[in-house]
Amino acid sequence: MVQSFKGSLRRSCFVSPTLGEQELQFDQFCGVYIDPTTLDDTSYIQLDGSPAGSMEEYICPLGQVCRICVCVVSYVFYVADALFDLILGNSEPE
Repeated sequence: MVQSFKGSLRRSCFVSPTLGEQELQFDQFCGVYIDPTTLDDTSYIQLDGSPAGSMEEYICPLGQVCRICVCVVSYVFYVADALFDLILGNSEPE
């Protein structure tokens, strides 16, 4: 059985700027963050700014958001993940 990360290597925890400072990204892959208003678990933020439908994996601590990263490092991980799934998927016995 092959376990896929389903794109989680493209998502990271971020601290949003509050006083004009730069956004801070952590090296933590995620799938959920805690809504600071309701304190409910909330699915990660997609590239278009909307919440994703699924909630899975690591929960970012309160004060951080989980969203898709558009940086080069995340893209490299995404491509490596896709290749890994493709190679292992093709090597499974039928």
